[in-house]
Amino acid sequence: MDNLYILLVVIIFVLLGIFWRLGSILQQLENSQSTNNNYNNDHYYQRAELLKKEDEILEKIDDLSYHLKEIASKVEEIEHVASVFGKYKLPNKKEQKELDEFVINEEVFDGIRNAGQKT
Repeated sequence: MDNLYILLVVIIFVLLGIFWRLGSILQQLENSQSTNNNYNNDHYYQRAELLKKEDEILEKIDDLSYHLKEIASKVEEIEHVASVFGKYKLPNKKEQKELDEFVINEEVFDGIRNAGQKT
């Protein structure tokens, strides 16, 4: 019977050792799960922040695209006006003097022609 008590005591100590080791493993698993949850929360937070920044950048790109289209339109208008000025430029002083003389000569010629027709 003494052997039976000794065997029971040994079995109890072995079971206590097993329970103690299982408790330690369970604690490690809980710590690991907690660390994993913290990591996931940080990861999701950082991802959300990156998505917000990405949305802001995309909005800025969209705004810039709109402004670039406006600038391109204005440049086209300026090019058109410049081509009109190039085609129909204002005369310089020499050219203006020649044009004035031409108009005066034409008026004199018209006057002479009209005077010849009246008589």
